[in-house]
Amino acid sequence: SCNGIQSEPRILYTTNGGQSWNTSQPFEVDLNYVDDYAECDVALNMIDADTGWLQISSQAVRFADQYNNSLHRTTNGGATWNKATHHWCEHSCRTHFPLSDIIFVNDQDGWLLEGGGHSDIGGSSIKFYITSDGGFEWVIRELDPPLDNPQLLMASDYCTTHDLNLLSEQVARFYLRCVVGYESSKNVQVTGYLYATDNSGKNW
Repeated sequence: SCNGIQSEPRILYTTNGGQSWNTSQPFEVDLNYVDDYAECDVALNMIDADTGWLQISSQAVRFADQYNNSLHRTTNGGATWNKATHHWCEHSCRTHFPLSDIIFVNDQDGWLLEGGGHSDIGGSSIKFYITSDGGFEWVIRELDPPLDNPQLLMASDYCTTHDLNLLSEQVARFYLRCVVGYESSKNVQVTGYLYATDNSGKNW
């Protein structure tokens, strides 16, 4: 997390197993500021010693349901970070929930996972952002509900995702948590599912 992060932050990185740390060049981040204060969610995924991705989602205090998302890439082990293009958010990059996890299975194929979601027409909607060209273009996909509970997403007040883990180039998993009854604060029910893919995210 990062409270009160500057609009041009720096990243600490090491090249000797943590014995010493260097400071990256400053880079621009799209933050959602109100009164010079923001809360942030940060996700880092290094593909190898040189190449990695950094996702920053910032939430302004007065706009609790809005997050600005900023995606950056390094090709020199974190010394410099360049802003990545966003085919899916060329104008705003705003979402109702932070983009909580980013994973690349190689230098071309990667996923961004929305940390939670609710639909404007009621219920919940969880989105995946998928790239197959190294992050230049992203395709948006909505998560399908569990096969044994097809009404779960639409019947929930909100759902959140947790702990996207890559187990191999084809296999990954994450946890989905959905809450019903939150708005009324009565008879709150929490339901959880473990989602997994064995074909690099084509199906979950």
